[in-house]
Amino acid sequence: LLFHFQEKRVGEFFDLIEENRSKVNHYFQTVFRTFLRHKQYIKNALETDYSNAKLEATNKLIKDIKRLGFGF
Repeated sequence: LLFHFQEKRVGEFFDLIEENRSKVNHYFQTVFRTFLRHKQYIKNALETDYSNAKLEATNKLIKDIKRLGFGF
């Protein structure tokens, strides 16, 4: 599953989830249901190169600076 995710093989990733959904324990069934519920979003994330990671990192840095400066 991880290999298909890292290689951005969307079809194989979801095929593997659907094949093994009933064979895994309860906790993984919950995870697999969540993956299938958000299938379109995961597919978009794997197929496109767009990400907001840099923006989120900048926002986190600003919040950390504000937190460290609290009380001065």
